[in-house]
Amino acid sequence: MSRALADKNQAAADVAEKQVVANAKQIAGSIEPFYGKAATDQLFKLLAGHYTAIKQHAIATNAGDAAGAKKAIADLTSNAKEIAKFLS
Repeated sequence: MSRALADKNQAAADVAEKQVVANAKQIAGSIEPFYGKAATDQLFKLLAGHYTAIKQHAIATNAGDAAGAKKAIADLTSNAKEIAKFLS
């Protein structure tokens, strides 16, 4: 995804994003038999937030936006903590 963004290849970035979303849905769905639909939805939301922060970091880095990259890292770290809390 970040390579596609750096190359300004929107079609490749779109394909990569669809793959990431499909993967996140599969991961989140894997817990549904044990924890239910609400847990699946929450995990998917957290995984989507993680991807969003990664994407924002790639966009900011490619644009030379140090402040944006720093904010994306902060968002990523916060989201990772939320994922850890959810999984524990």
